[in-house]
Amino acid sequence: MTDPPEGPSTVDLLVVGSGPVGATVARRVRDLVPGASVLVVDAGPAVTGPPGRNVHNLPAADRAEPRHRSAGRYPAVGAGAVTPRFGTGLLRPADPEGDEQDGMPAAALSTCVGGMGGHWTCATPRPGPAERSPFVGSDDLAVAERLLGVRARPYADTAAGTRLLAGLRDALPGQDVGWMPMAGGPGEWGGVDTVLGDLDRQPGFLLRPETLCRRLLLDDGRVVGAELECLRGGRRWVVRSARWPWRPTRSEDRSCCGRRGCDHQPWAGTSTTTWR
Repeated sequence: MTDPPEGPSTVDLLVVGSGPVGATVARRVRDLVPGASVLVVDAGPAVTGPPGRNVHNLPAADRAEPRHRSAGRYPAVGAGAVTPRFGTGLLRPADPEGDEQDGMPAAALSTCVGGMGGHWTCATPRPGPAERSPFVGSDDLAVAERLLGVRARPYADTAAGTRLLAGLRDALPGQDVGWMPMAGGPGEWGGVDTVLGDLDRQPGFLLRPETLCRRLLLDDGRVVGAELECLRGGRRWVVRSARWPWRPTRSEDRSCCGRRGCDHQPWAGTSTTTWR
């Protein structure tokens, strides 16, 4: 994909936020529509290589800097304030005198390529029936496990582990007790780089760190573009749909467009704009 200093001017798919959800959307679209041009932007920097690699894969002495760079706008906290966990920053400034986060004073997130996927500990148990959204089926979970590289038995059995598992099964009859599945395995913790695979080396795909989505552009209630800003230089540009207006063919299904967050800021969630 041609990438002028400001970035591409037209794409088929713009994904705002390069965390696990944004990376999965980009991966699935390119798997299903190989010719689609995809631009992924993230407000945060790329703190590991390849982009989105889990920080836990670095030597312990090298983790402090990428964790600090992932903390976003509010990495520092004062006396008495809530302290975010490593690799994250508070969604809003900590306020010891009140609660500015709507009942969630510890609401935090990672502002970096890979988002929280660069700092998680890779435990991937399947949700129980009461935890699963109605629209998420077993096939969807299987796809997610494949993209994350989930291993049902990431570590070799040990005598202590086998005894512990047997004891838990005796103590919890009728419960599904087993080994904890994990994304990755010994020596390589899973991250967004696992989801992307070789996507960042394919033509037609571009991942831009330190790029902020300022606003979405509408035409008769439909998203047709977005105003982006390169945070390193302050330059802004508009990226538009490469195929607008969208006219479905018999073989195409209409895509839906959804977003989370506030004021189109990617640190408030992943926003996916699909133009078909």
